[in-house]
Amino acid sequence: MKQIKYSPEARRDLLFIKEYIKEEWSGAVAQKAMNYLMVQIRSLEKHPDLGVNISGMFDVVSDYKYLVVKKNYVFYRLEDKYIKVIRVLSDRQDFMQILFGVCTQSEGLENYWEE
Repeated sequence: MKQIKYSPEARRDLLFIKEYIKEEWSGAVAQKAMNYLMVQIRSLEKHPDLGVNISGMFDVVSDYKYLVVKKNYVFYRLEDKYIKVIRVLSDRQDFMQILFGVCTQSEGLENYWEE
């Protein structure tokens, strides 16, 4: 069974999520949400193919998979001995821009019809 390893960015993401929930609601709610998130991430140890291949969903070549956990996307990849969690991002974030630099917004088209 492969073990979970976290990238430094994923660790920062998890701390950010915890602090955000704590500020918006309470420490108890943040702890409950983080426990749930961590249980879901740890489920990858038993079921590493639980997530969806990102290449199958988007036009980008990548070995990343993602798992949806409530309002978060857990991006990971399978390595020889580990399951490496790359990022944990909110569904409000433009994860394609963050992960691959691929813009999913219509930049520069705000005034298209005004010409």
